Amino acid sequence: MGKYRTRTVFIYALIAAGTASGQYAITTVAGGTLPPSGTLAAKASIGDPPRVAVGPGGKVYFGSLHAVFAVDATGTLIRIAGTGRAGYSGDGGAALNAQLLSPAGIAIDAAGNVYVADLDTNSVRRISPDGKIATYAGNGAAGYSGDGGPATVAQLNTPDGLALESTGNLYISDRNNHAIRVVSADGNIHTAAGNGSPGFSGDGGAAAGAQLAAPEGIALDSSGNLYIADTQNDRIRMVTAGGTIATVAGTGNGNVFGDGGLASAAGLILPTGVAVDQGGNLFIADFGNSRIRVVSAGKIATIAGSNEGAPLADQENALSVLLNGPTGVAVDAAGNVYFTEGAIGSGSGLAQGDCRVWKVTLDSVLTVLAGTGLASYSGDGGSATSAQLLAPMGIATDAAGNIYIADTGNHRVRRMGPDGVIRTIAGTGVPGYSGDGGPAVSAQLNSPTGVAFHPSGVLLIADSGNSRIRMITADGTISTLIGNGNSSYYGDGIGSLQASINHPQTVAVSPSGEVYIADTQNNAIRKRSANGLMSAIAGTGPAGFSGDGGPATSALLNGPTGVAVDAAGNVYVVDAGNQRVRKVTTDGVIGTVASSLAQPNSVAADAAGDVFVTTDGDHRVLMISSTGQTSPVAGTGDCCYSGDGGPAVNAALDAPRALAIDASSGTVYLADAAANAVRALIPTSATPSLKSVVNGASNLSGSIAPGEVVVLYGGGLGPGQVIVGQPISGQYPNELAGTSVLFNDVPASLVYTSGLQVAAIVPDSVTVGSSAQVVVQYRDLVTTTVTVPVASVAPGLFTLDGSGKGPAAATNADGSVNSAGRPATGTITVFATGISPGASLQATVGGSIAPAVSLNAGSGVSNVTVQIPPGVQGSAVSVVLNTDGASSQDGVTIAITAN
Repeated sequence: MGKYRTRTVFIYALIAAGTASGQYAITTVAGGTLPPSGTLAAKASIGDPPRVAVGPGGKVYFGSLHAVFAVDATGTLIRIAGTGRAGYSGDGGAALNAQLLSPAGIAIDAAGNVYVADLDTNSVRRISPDGKIATYAGNGAAGYSGDGGPATVAQLNTPDGLALESTGNLYISDRNNHAIRVVSADGNIHTAAGNGSPGFSGDGGAAAGAQLAAPEGIALDSSGNLYIADTQNDRIRMVTAGGTIATVAGTGNGNVFGDGGLASAAGLILPTGVAVDQGGNLFIADFGNSRIRVVSAGKIATIAGSNEGAPLADQENALSVLLNGPTGVAVDAAGNVYFTEGAIGSGSGLAQGDCRVWKVTLDSVLTVLAGTGLASYSGDGGSATSAQLLAPMGIATDAAGNIYIADTGNHRVRRMGPDGVIRTIAGTGVPGYSGDGGPAVSAQLNSPTGVAFHPSGVLLIADSGNSRIRMITADGTISTLIGNGNSSYYGDGIGSLQASINHPQTVAVSPSGEVYIADTQNNAIRKRSANGLMSAIAGTGPAGFSGDGGPATSALLNGPTGVAVDAAGNVYVVDAGNQRVRKVTTDGVIGTVASSLAQPNSVAADAAGDVFVTTDGDHRVLMISSTGQTSPVAGTGDCCYSGDGGPAVNAALDAPRALAIDASSGTVYLADAAANAVRALIPTSATPSLKSVVNGASNLSGSIAPGEVVVLYGGGLGPGQVIVGQPISGQYPNELAGTSVLFNDVPASLVYTSGLQVAAIVPDSVTVGSSAQVVVQYRDLVTTTVTVPVASVAPGLFTLDGSGKGPAAATNADGSVNSAGRPATGTITVFATGISPGASLQATVGGSIAPAVSLNAGSGVSNVTVQIPPGVQGSAVSVVLNTDGASSQDGVTIAITAN
């Protein structure tokens, strides 16, 4: 049994255990994911990295999307820490399973420890070579305390840049404490520069008594001199090994530029990053001047950026391009310079930089090292749970089970089908206004924030940045329904195309087909009637609060962001600036149904008369019952992203912004904007529903095979908490905590069950070449049937993070878990499912066929030992299993060292 459990431990890691039943269970149905490890970094969507660092061996490191990545010498992207889900967790465990919030500065020591400044958790964390993570400095509370004691109990305030001394001292730019702190090798902390009071003073004296102003990047040279980007003083300052401080670049007057002259006489504007090469040359990210500059022998010059250059592009001359506020800079041993233009401390929200890491070679050629230029966009044509979204702020459903997502930051609208596959249906990703009369996928949108499905089959889009409501017909053609493009208030009583609206946030449709708009910056709710004419139903234009108990058309609203219509025709309004939800009855009278809410922003109404509202200020979804009682249904009140698989009230949300209710199941879909995800709140008392059956390793749908581990997704499939089956003599039970799964009426062995997902092993009796009818029974309730084709094999490789991509769940010959820090040599064992015991098997590693492969087939999970082909090595080498004409999924990698 022990050996069997070892083979299945990676399945268990996929499950977030719940605690107790609640009214709703929560799961993620789209987004909230990261670019997979093992892909080409220049083709990955990497977010908006604020800092960059170079480590031993020339690896380039950066933090973004609540994770830390490295790019190796082959240009391969490797995730080394973070799940991509914002938070602060995981100390003592695998860094890949930990949560980070806003990783910024990074430093790497000779032993391979990676130190990360996590801005918004006020901490510095360390990732050891074996992949474990721990807090190295900061107790998580913002403040300034602890000097002379252990760094882990000290207070930091927005730690930003990091620099490591060969002696083991770690320097931290404690930005909002206006100081540089240092953690010595014994783990104690003290202040090395800055007296904690913002300002400029102290040159020529002791650094600890000087004034700094929000210092950001820091760097050390080989002599132990510390360079500080004294950002708000527009200077670079140096602290000598003896502790004296002086200005080495910048006059404090950013209007003086000064290339070709003394650096001390040059002008810098908000320098944010510094780096030093082996020759003592100083590199500066001159944010305000949009340049990378170098100080050599006391003189300053520009090496990247120009006042009148072309946009940043691959293979351009670095001196002929326009930069847009570089924030981080690093230099490798060969003299190549790296920089980023990230949004410092952006944590969550829309990108501010260009979403790339750039490299400037010695001959001044600019090259993309990592990033596509899109902060978080990928996945079209694949599973929505593996796709990347960016700040989704609108969501809608239709009767066919499609979910429509306003992918706001990507300037697109995407659709997730009942099969879980996501596709773009409108928008090119480039903000603008174009395309009416043609295919919606070729049109430009500008920050779409709301979507709604019209009874006629038309999808409506609140194209907020264009101040229009647009529509997509069933054949995919886009046109404008409301708005002339002017951001103003005009046109009540005339046709909707001649009227003007002002940055509408939400669009809703009544049962009779009337279109309602939260005309946000006009402080009004407007309506397009069936005859195409516009009118106001609430608000008069000026911002304010008045009118309860009287005509809604005479009332004042303040920045309404949400609108919904119930089955009776009552209109609900999120009066955001007034922190309340108001209701306009069918006779036009307005009143308040909930007040003193924490930044409410969206609303939805179900068939029972209950009203749901999101509150961004306390990260919750509230329900206002038909009797007027308000209670939370999702969110603990704390940021940021946790709880999938358990009760929704125990989950953390991160800027919930939109709601849609599936009338057939009662599921509430939530656009969790800052989490870049769409989540589902599934009624735990509802009739169970089975949505999809996927390979338990790859998370991909398709044919199933006898003996394969599959995961079934839906709602009400089992208890609120996860229950794991206990195998007896190697066999899992057919019934677990009231759950059974039937394939053509044959019960399957169950690995685990929960309300949202069940893992089962396909019975050997299913007939290859036919189809299997799959149902889940929970207690006395049975789901509808899902039909899946049956093949002889359906191979999938398990991965460490359960995503189906990235580092494989694999062990080296010595039994250690394979990782970049512990690469394989000779042979490696991977874990797979969907492979029949007698199948012919071949493995491809790094594009080369493995000389030998041995299979230890088991029920559900098989061990596959692969001999590594000669000459193949790397930290993220692709591995694919081929069996009987089928292949395991792409994007799975292993780490290999030279034989």
